[in-house]
Amino acid sequence: MLNIQSKLAQLSCISSEVYSLTPAQLDTEIKELEVLKQQSVLNRHDVDICAYLNQLVLDLASLSQLPVNSITPYTEFNHHFDAYKDAFTRFTSTITAFMETYTGFKQNLTAFQPDISFQLQNQSELLTNLVKNQATYSLQTEERQKFQFCYSEAMRVHTQISKLRTTENQLQQIINAEQFRKEFVKTEQNCNEAMIQNELYLTSQKAII
Repeated sequence: MLNIQSKLAQLSCISSEVYSLTPAQLDTEIKELEVLKQQSVLNRHDVDICAYLNQLVLDLASLSQLPVNSITPYTEFNHHFDAYKDAFTRFTSTITAFMETYTGFKQNLTAFQPDISFQLQNQSELLTNLVKNQATYSLQTEERQKFQFCYSEAMRVHTQISKLRTTENQLQQIINAEQFRKEFVKTEQNCNEAMIQNELYLTSQKAII
């Protein structure tokens, strides 16, 4: 019997190193992934299917976020990449729904439904096609690296701006609080002075009487 957890470790390279695989290696990995998916249904106590699928989704999601058209002139590669992004968006919603369903089944294994195998097979086929497509269109390494670099830089700047805005808001709150405190203290002083003046006036009136 195949050791599922060991196989997971071997197959973890699919999404992270897909660019370096040859077509033959990719086909081998995909076939092994299919075997793993089928066996994971039979060995659901040995592996968390959701966690594995979710990791693949997260790895591929970083590619789906690239603002392709705003970075480089529109090329044939961009066209295919746009198609891939659209397919990935649909796949993400499908796989999310599947994982929610499977998680519900896992809460009570006695309620495990036979059709989960069919659902898992469908998701496996979608994932397989996405991996194949990405491997095909990632041959233009220079373009891909440019996308990744620009995206990373954009995210870095966005993070810095977000932090600066947060700091600015915090400072503004402090400034507002300090201004309010000063106004309150000034008002309090004015009230005290008015009370003192009133007391002096009353005292002077009593002296006259």
